[in-house]
Amino acid sequence: AYITSVQYVNKNQLLLELDDSDLKIQLEKLDLQLERKQIDLQNQLISLGYNPEDTLNIPQKIYHNALIESGIPELINDKELLLFKVKDTKIHAPFSGVVTDLLARELTFSSNYDKVCTIINNTVIEISFFVLESEAFSVKKNQRITINPTYELSNIYQGKIKYIKPQVNENGLVEVLASVYGSHKNLFDGMSVDVKLKSNTLKGIVVPKTSILDRQGRQVAFTYKSNKANWNYVRIGKENTNSYFIIEGLTTGDSLIVGNNSQLSHLQDVKIGNIAN
Repeated sequence: AYITSVQYVNKNQLLLELDDSDLKIQLEKLDLQLERKQIDLQNQLISLGYNPEDTLNIPQKIYHNALIESGIPELINDKELLLFKVKDTKIHAPFSGVVTDLLARELTFSSNYDKVCTIINNTVIEISFFVLESEAFSVKKNQRITINPTYELSNIYQGKIKYIKPQVNENGLVEVLASVYGSHKNLFDGMSVDVKLKSNTLKGIVVPKTSILDRQGRQVAFTYKSNKANWNYVRIGKENTNSYFIIEGLTTGDSLIVGNNSQLSHLQDVKIGNIAN
C-alpha cells in the first residue's frame, strides 16, 4: 500500500497495487502462443502460394479464413482481457480526499477485506435531513439554509438545498440533501447538526397547539373579547412540535384563549386569569 490512514490523497493518485505476478506469467505464455500461431499462419499462406509479407495481394476471403483457423483473434482477445486485469491491480483514488477506514494491509490476501479504504471528500460537505410531508412542497432547490453543529450552536455555516427526494418514508418524512459552502473545517462526516431553512414565508401568526381545537373536522380558535369567547375558524399553514402557524382566521392583537378551552362555545361568558396579547 502507498497510503496511510488520515492521509490526504489527490484524484487518480495510486493507492495500492495487487500482486500481478500470475497475470504477467499468463501474458508471457500468451505472447509465446501468439508468436507460434503467427508462424503457423505464415506457413499456411506460403503453402497456398502467397507471400505472407504482402497481404494486400492475398484474396480477402482466403486471408480471413486462414486467420480464423489460426486462432490468433481469440488469443488477441485473451491478451486484451489480461491487460485489463493487470491494469485493475493498480487502484487509484477516484477523487481527492482524506483516507479513513484503511483495511488493506501489505502482504495480505485481498479476499480478507471487502474494501480498501474510505475516502472522504472534505472539500464538499453535504447535509442530509428530513422534513415533514406537509412541509416538503415549501422546500425548494437552491433554497438557503443555516447549519449549526449540535455540540456548539454558536458555529454557524451556510448552505443551500441541492436535492429533494421525491419519496415519503414510512414515518411521513421527506429526505432533503443540501451542500455547505464556505469554510467548514469543523464539520466532520457523520456529525449531528441543526438545520434551519430560510424562506419567504406566508404572513401569519404562531400560536400554541393547545389553542387550536378540532370541531366537526375544522380547526377552531377562541379569542377573548368583552368577557366572551369568540369562535374563529382558522387555517393552519405549518406546524412543529409545540406550535401552529396560522395563515387565516386570526389577526395580530387578538387575545387568544390557550387553555381550558375544550368545552367552550361561541359567545360563552368567560373569566380570564391572565391575558397576553
